[in-house]
Amino acid sequence: MKKGIKLLGVFLGIIVIAVVILNIISSDEKEIIIVSEQKIDAPSNVVYNKVRNFKNYPSWSPFRLTDPQQKFDITAVDGQVGSKFHWVGVQETSEGYQEIVGLEENKAVNIKCNITVPYEAKPEFNYSFLEKGNNTYVRQEFKVKMDFPANIIAHLTDLRTEMRLTNEKGLSLLKKVCEEDLAKL
Repeated sequence: MKKGIKLLGVFLGIIVIAVVILNIISSDEKEIIIVSEQKIDAPSNVVYNKVRNFKNYPSWSPFRLTDPQQKFDITAVDGQVGSKFHWVGVQETSEGYQEIVGLEENKAVNIKCNITVPYEAKPEFNYSFLEKGNNTYVRQEFKVKMDFPANIIAHLTDLRTEMRLTNEKGLSLLKKVCEEDLAKL
């Protein structure tokens, strides 16, 4: 009898601790916001046009490094509000689309993304461009909502760091292709 009560007490204690830990983790951030910046030695119109025209995206997409045979198509008028970049992974299981939802000439590009495979997510990418002299400073703001239990998984796997590194790699590739294109002129 004593052993049974002691075992029940231990079991209830474990449940209470687990509930407390889950509440702490589940109250963790519901939205991840990552801001990355990159200085590019090119005028803002060059950088702006590279970002807003989806036909250019494969040249600076960090995802093409891990899945170079990724299939994609562009619908609507490329570079305009409403244009979409649809992709399907070949080497990586991924599928979704990006859509331009806002443009400000040489100043900003706003993109909403809809990922359907391997998980569902709807991140946003907001790019702003500030020209200073012969340089453009690109600011990328990445936002994604993460409800329970996805926020727990993100917390436990350090997904934020992985996302930040991917976004920074994309901006680094953007810098490279913009500067290479400018050097060809």
